[in-house]
Amino acid sequence: MKIFLAILIPIAVFLGLGWAAKDIYFSIFEIKPTDTLADIYRGELIAYSLLAIAYNVCTFFFKGINCFENITPTILALSPLVVLVIFCIIPMSVGASVFFSLFIIAIMIYVSFIAYSE
Repeated sequence: MKIFLAILIPIAVFLGLGWAAKDIYFSIFEIKPTDTLADIYRGELIAYSLLAIAYNVCTFFFKGINCFENITPTILALSPLVVLVIFCIIPMSVGASVFFSLFIIAIMIYVSFIAYSE
């Protein structure tokens, strides 16, 4: 049951709260006629990366793991930031978007496995 929840909760958070975070982001920042699709895509990447970082830190916090005391939880908690920087540099494509989403979900699932294993 723990394995099922460790997989289901990050996917539900990514899809549900990610959609809400993206909508909030786009309601705050106005899309101008001069904005390219790459600019809009970067905004979406920022919303999902910040959500993943918040999920990772909250997961460690609620399980009593201080993610800023040890180096491994810190790297895992902040790894979506590294992924964000990499994907903002490479050209926009459908494959990159799918890979970004799968990579972020995999990081969130791995963090859940670590938190639920202790």
